[in-house]
Amino acid sequence: MRFASSGMLCTTIEPSMMGCVRGQAFVAQTLVPPLVHVPGRRSARHRVPARATNSCRPRLPRGRLEASAVRSIHFHWFLPPDAADVTLVEAMYQRAIEVSPAEIGKRLTALEQALRGHTVHVTAQNGTDLLFRVPENAHFHRNTGEATKEKVRDARSVRDREEELPASVLRTTALADARGTFTGYLSFDTRSTLARATLRDGRVTALEALRGPDKEVTEWKRAKGDKDKPGEFVISANPVLTPVLTSGFMPYYGYGAAVVRLAIGDNWESGGPNRSSNGELLLFLPGATLSVDGQDLIRNGEIVNR
Repeated sequence: MRFASSGMLCTTIEPSMMGCVRGQAFVAQTLVPPLVHVPGRRSARHRVPARATNSCRPRLPRGRLEASAVRSIHFHWFLPPDAADVTLVEAMYQRAIEVSPAEIGKRLTALEQALRGHTVHVTAQNGTDLLFRVPENAHFHRNTGEATKEKVRDARSVRDREEELPASVLRTTALADARGTFTGYLSFDTRSTLARATLRDGRVTALEALRGPDKEVTEWKRAKGDKDKPGEFVISANPVLTPVLTSGFMPYYGYGAAVVRLAIGDNWESGGPNRSSNGELLLFLPGATLSVDGQDLIRNGEIVNR
């Protein structure tokens, strides 16, 4: 993780809170004490005390956050429900944070260049067969782990001013002419509900639970607004995060390399126009094949070196 410059990072372990780096406002989010790089010392890290004092202002409302220049760092540090996997995952997260912004950036740039202006085809053994076009002028968010002012100089959204740790994903809300089917898990665990979305002419025409509870599907059906519009497509690229553990858990919200995700509905945080009463509905898909013009970028859940 690269900060703008050395200085103080204020944070706590509350679900959302303010922090600051040399007086610059940050919103930081975490669920457990994060590991934070100390600028200028590659191997130095510290855990934020559980009772760390928050000296900054409270969290900004959505409207003010959108209109502000606030940057944010997210340390959600998701842990698996299986006690036997916790130590493994925590060590994996620590190693994943050490992957440099330059390496993550190189991976994301290659994917972006291949996607821009082309038709994307996503398939998987679970029946997924989705096509959509990424316009030439599509905007992408690159989560490289660099949180400098320079990186966000041309930010278009709250998302562009955010950095997740561990860094990993490439995002775009520009999914044109989406059609076909996309089958994925409604959470970052293969033991969660498996659902299938059917799309036609850029709209979701059907959503059904194939296995597991259908609470999210029922809520989606009752929702109002742009619930049936594709919201965002996300590709993960961190090489240290295992896509799926044997237990079924997908480390750090499915940020392992080659996991793809389709968001349906609200996409305000990423700068999109969709607004839906149920927020966004996420479908996580490990093991997919993603191709552009007949060339695989991801093959059976692995990024293809090009």
